[in-house]
Amino acid sequence: MTPSLLPRDWLYQGLVSGISGALGYGVGVALARVLRLYAAFPGFAADPRSRIWNLWGYIDARDGALAVRLALESDLRGFEAFIIASPDTVLERPSAELVAEYFPDVPVTRPIEGRETLLSIDKARRLLGYDPQHTWRDEV
Repeated sequence: MTPSLLPRDWLYQGLVSGISGALGYGVGVALARVLRLYAAFPGFAADPRSRIWNLWGYIDARDGALAVRLALESDLRGFEAFIIASPDTVLERPSAELVAEYFPDVPVTRPIEGRETLLSIDKARRLLGYDPQHTWRDEV
């Protein structure tokens, strides 16, 4: 990255520093909120339909930030759409079992292993090197 203006005057540098500080604070607040939300995850088992709207997926803020960094550092040009999600679901039940129960008529394009996410993060893995490291199971 290169600066957009040199030499920087006090007002410009103050604005840049202030915005950077506010963004850092916002990321910290969001991360704290996400980690508190993890405490509710075991309760989703009582009503799997409550999370069916996003196929029981979620994203840890740290992995979301990783995906943004990887995209910014990539050599990709133009527009690319990615699904960024955690590698697992919010439930303890195997994902294939959930599919069989809630989506029995939906074609499955490949075997679904364990509790893997039903949101395909394959493109992000392939083009960005995205490898999510954080799961709610490590936080609860």
